[in-house]
Amino acid sequence: MKTIFYTIIGASHYAGCRTDEMIYTFKKFHPDIELRVFGQADIDRVFATDPRLNFYNSKATFALEVYKEHEKLFRGDYEIERNELLVVNIDADHLIFDRLDSILAADYDVACPANCNAMENSRLLTRSESSLIGTRAHENELFSFNEYIQGGLVASTNYDFWKHYEYASLNFSHKFGLMENDVLNIVCKMFPYKFKYLEGHYLSESPDFTAYYGCASLGRERNATVNKGKVYLQGKPIKLYHYARGGVQKPPHSAVWSSPVVDYIQNNLLR
Repeated sequence: MKTIFYTIIGASHYAGCRTDEMIYTFKKFHPDIELRVFGQADIDRVFATDPRLNFYNSKATFALEVYKEHEKLFRGDYEIERNELLVVNIDADHLIFDRLDSILAADYDVACPANCNAMENSRLLTRSESSLIGTRAHENELFSFNEYIQGGLVASTNYDFWKHYEYASLNFSHKFGLMENDVLNIVCKMFPYKFKYLEGHYLSESPDFTAYYGCASLGRERNATVNKGKVYLQGKPIKLYHYARGGVQKPPHSAVWSSPVVDYIQNNLLR
């Protein structure tokens, strides 16, 4: 299956997100895989096509741009062959520690990292009201703090998923507190897609949780260790780390990791 990763990064955030580090570490472990960087010129061009587009609802739209750019790969029946493409969105503020095998397995319709961590968690609630005075449906928890999906990386082998995600993002993300991340959770859970947590489970203490792929390590980074050329947390390898703190400037490595891991990043990952 042809695999294409892509990231969206504007000029104002490129340096602060240390985008070059993401690109370098990605290529270090994936020299055989294309990484499409949508920069400021691409962003301006795509945003000009729809006034609703912004940085908080456009992941799916850029995924569909990837399909447009690779139509030449499809030899005959576009409807069938577009699902032979694995498209992966990755935020620019990631650091890749190893080859991303769980993503490359492509054994899913949609795959994302778990979000549950020791720093900050999210959940999604439902609340319906009736126009009759004094009547209201009970407020329910739609997606718990444990189960909530992290949208900093979204992988899919299913073209229709990206179409559904784009429709929901453009029309409804502005109604949610976490915008397209909330919408992502709804689309992934309410449509009959084969969904996969990249780690194997949403809780890091589960025996099915086999490796860290995003935000699950947040708040516990200083407990990470280096062993035989790999970085581990609680005995499980860190494959991918998402800084995910918002804003323009990522913290320096020394403010996040222990000295041995900082040395490993500087002397192994970034060389």
